[in-house]
Amino acid sequence: MKILTFCMTYRLEPEVVNSLARQEGVDFFDTFFTKDNPHDGEKRGQYRNMMINWMKMQEVALSQKYDKVWMVESDTIPPIDALKKLLEVDAPIVSGLYASRHGIFSPNVMRKDNCPGLGAIMTWPEVQKDWGKTIECSGGATGCVLIDKSVLGGYKFDMEAYNDIWGEKTAQSIDVPFMEFCWKNGFKQMARLDVICGHKRPDGKVIWPDEKRGYRIANA
Repeated sequence: MKILTFCMTYRLEPEVVNSLARQEGVDFFDTFFTKDNPHDGEKRGQYRNMMINWMKMQEVALSQKYDKVWMVESDTIPPIDALKKLLEVDAPIVSGLYASRHGIFSPNVMRKDNCPGLGAIMTWPEVQKDWGKTIECSGGATGCVLIDKSVLGGYKFDMEAYNDIWGEKTAQSIDVPFMEFCWKNGFKQMARLDVICGHKRPDGKVIWPDEKRGYRIANA
């Protein structure tokens, strides 16, 4: 199996580089870092920058015939067995577990609800109930996610597609329409709640999911 690990960079943390370089249990993979952010300072510039870098990843992954892409955001710290564990799950989309570093530090995983779109974000008590399990979900964001080539081959990573879904006045991170695409097109999405990732804030503190408390904040 041909695997590409991809890290799109705004603020690349040394713990992330260390984790990506030290992955255990997977013999062969390539790593692709990008830092191409020409729209810094513009309205919605961060989303345009993200799209540019995602499109590069897609082009490389498809042209070089990678089977899987493991996307890790530049402030997300996966464990050193993360890639091995994600590859063990038979699904085109498999996410790890981390906490949002914004707002109320909610989990990244969305429930598989009986609704036409993405389910609600799981609560920490719900995560604790399923702690350590692999569960089906409707989305898991893109801080730590393994994506199959079958998904990448059908998704249009460009601003036109992004605006068609959200519109100019409803800017959201581009991982949301990506998860919507996966849900609407029937790609099974799973989350391994034993792949515990840290999420590092600009002040150096790291938010970690915690089995007993939901989450904890520690110094890097």
